[in-house]
Amino acid sequence: MESINFDDNDNAVENDLLLREQSNENIKNKLQHGLRVLHETQDVGANIILNLHEQRSQIQSMRNKNQNINNDVSKSNRSLSRMTIESKKGKIFTILIIFLILVIITIIIILKSQN
Repeated sequence: MESINFDDNDNAVENDLLLREQSNENIKNKLQHGLRVLHETQDVGANIILNLHEQRSQIQSMRNKNQNINNDVSKSNRSLSRMTIESKKGKIFTILIIFLILVIITIIIILKSQN
């Protein structure tokens, strides 16, 4: 009869169990590592979203300020245009006054020379 060697069989089962246990431990470690990476990625993503919201607010604020500056520049341009027109009117008025004075002086000279 053949004798069954339980020691060899037990050792094989034990080795098989140890290998499976190590394999399960490796899988568990990999899953834990993957979970940590996932949480870190979520944190990074959340921070990026917060930064994007802050940048959006800053851009909107800059747009509003830019619009206010454009409005102020437009008002200034209108004021300068009015001032330029008034200055030209003033020059034309001054030229007319000088012309009238010259005409009056010429008329006075002509009248005095006729007497």
